[in-house]
Parts: sequence; C-alpha cells; structure tokens
Amino acid sequence: MQTKVNPTRTGNSRSLPGSRLPLLLLLVLLAVFLCLSSYAPKLSIYQISFPVFNTDDDFADSFARVLQRQQSGRCLHEFNSSLKLPLLRLDSPAELDPKIRTRAAAAWLRSSVDVVFAASVRNAMRGLPGTAQQMRRLADSFRSVAFVFVENDSADDTRRFLTDWRRRDARVRLLGCGGADAACRMNISYSSGRAHRQGWSLPRNQVENRERGIVMSALRNIYLRHIYRQLYRPDRDSLLIVVDPDLSFKPWDLDAILQGLYYFRDRPELQSLCAHTTSHDVIYDNCTLVFQRTRLFSQVSRESTIVSDFNTTAQPPGLPPVKVAGCFQAFTAYRLSHLAEQKLEYGPARGETVCEHLTLARQLMENYLDLGKEVVKENEGGL
Repeated sequence: MQTKVNPTRTGNSRSLPGSRLPLLLLLVLLAVFLCLSSYAPKLSIYQISFPVFNTDDDFADSFARVLQRQQSGRCLHEFNSSLKLPLLRLDSPAELDPKIRTRAAAAWLRSSVDVVFAASVRNAMRGLPGTAQQMRRLADSFRSVAFVFVENDSADDTRRFLTDWRRRDARVRLLGCGGADAACRMNISYSSGRAHRQGWSLPRNQVENRERGIVMSALRNIYLRHIYRQLYRPDRDSLLIVVDPDLSFKPWDLDAILQGLYYFRDRPELQSLCAHTTSHDVIYDNCTLVFQRTRLFSQVSRESTIVSDFNTTAQPPGLPPVKVAGCFQAFTAYRLSHLAEQKLEYGPARGETVCEHLTLARQLMENYLDLGKEVVKENEGGL
C-alpha cells in the first residue's frame, strides 16, 4: 500500500501559504525599486519621453525621436575613418568656418565668461615678461580676469617681476611663502637629500623622479585650491587657462585661440582644450596622449617623444579638435566648474613619473587637442 505525500503539508516543503505570496511580491518589487533608484543618475540619460505619434511609418517623426535620443546622451566626438582619428563632432555647417567661430567666441567671452590664468613659476625670466604680455592681450577678450602665480626658490628676478606686476595690477595674485614681496625660499629636498631643481630632464634616480612629480603637483595644487576657494563662482561661466610662462612664445594669434575657445560655448560637456603648441614645426609636449595608429589610447612611448606618424603639420586644414586622453601643451583651457565642483587636484597617477602635468586632465573624460589653436614656442626655459 503506497503512502501519498502532500508536498504542501510536509515539513521539508519550500512552498509558502497563499496568504504570504502578496507580501513576498511586495518585498521583491520594493527591492527592484531600490536597486533602480541607486542607478538613477546613470540611467537618466536614457529615460526619454517621446510624443505619441498617429502613424508608425512617418520618417520625420522617427528621425526626430532618434535625434532627441542622441542629444540626450550627448557624445562630443565621432571617429573619422579616413584619418583614423576621433574628432570633435561639429553641430552645424557654420562651425566649419573659423572666422564665424572667432566672432561668436569674441561676443560670448566678452559678455559672459570669466577667466583665470594660472601657473607655477621658478627662474622664469627668460619667457615670463613676454608671456605676461600675451596673457594680458588675451585677457581683454573676457568679462573679468585674474592672474594667479605660485613662485618659489627663484635665483633670478622672477619674484620681483611678479610683485611689481601685482602692485600695478590688482588682478594679479602671488602665492608661495604667504605671497610676500621677499624672496620665497622653500628649500625642497628629496628623500635622498638632494635638492629639488627645476627641469624634467635633469638626471634623477627612479625615486627622485617620482618625488619630483609629487613636488610639482603640490606646487600646482596651491593655485588650484586658491582658485576654488577665492575665485570660483558657480553661477558664472568660467575658464581656467594654465600656461607655462617660462617659455618664450611668438606673439599669440588671438583669433586662432578664440576660434578654439568657441567650442566651450555650446558644449557644456567639454572639459579641456589644449593648444596646438609647436616647436621646430613639431608638436611640443612629449607627454601628449593621442589616438595612435594602433587605435588605442595610450601614453606616447611611455613618456618619451611624440609618436612619429602623428605629424600635425600634415593634417588637413580646418580639422576639428582631436579627442585625447589628456594633454597640456603649455597652454590648456579648462572649464572651471568641472574642476571646482569635484575639487580636482594634480597628483599621483598610475605609471606617471615625468608627465605629472597631465594628471589633472586624466581625471576628466572630454579632453581635446585643437590643431587650429596654434601657439608657437621660440625657446624653452626650465620646467
């Protein structure tokens, strides 16, 4: 005689009484809701409301839906298959004309944009007087201006030049040793006991190279913190332009610079734009990160010379800015809000020993090198 077992009655049963099923369902729905809520910021760009159409075969309506979806999750660049480069996407035919960009930028910057020029300087008199003149010329294009310098341990007249400039111009701020007029002697040394000296190419061992990057980052962060606390206003459009003032430049082509700064106007996602700085007809900054033929973003030859097949002088005229993983080029404009709201600072980055000046840009996602924003270096001071 067989014994029949009712699974709903056995002590080993996993079934739940009918009265508990609604409660279980409610808990599951609550968990799903909490999970989705935690990802809401990431998913928000895809949560788009579209109008209800009367037909399902109307191309114009379909096109509008796709365009709205693309603009909601805005991608700034597109890949140019013939040049094998990721280029900033232009939004209208008018943007192809640099004269139109220059005029539009001039009107926007003068009426609506504040700018802060910033630099860390030491023994900079070879290039500083000329570069200061170029910065003042460009400054006239903006609504309001500030110049912020961190100076330390100069053996030349760099500090005296800056203190004299500050006396004549209230827009100049001098940091380092409390901003005093007197010489600033920080006397920085590495753990080896050797004194820190300017110049990335000076002979150092591996530890000293790493410590040099820490020292340079710490100096640059002095001006960043001052700008965040004293100059940044979240209710105003602001750009931060970081320069190497100890370099000697040929006179800046202001139209070339303005046509590049134009791209910040209607692209709030754009975070930084580097100049196309050249020396002896080749790209200046050995640390520039470019889109190589390997189709991979990577540091160019691990902190050595620029990849030889990226010859900027051979690129077609009028080429839109190239998307890069990071660059500086001795002249970079940053959207200040992207830096200030996150309190970003220079600092250690994996694999960096020489190119610490890239560690700010490498924390951003939308960095571009503008081949039309050309700045020409004549000769080099210390770095």
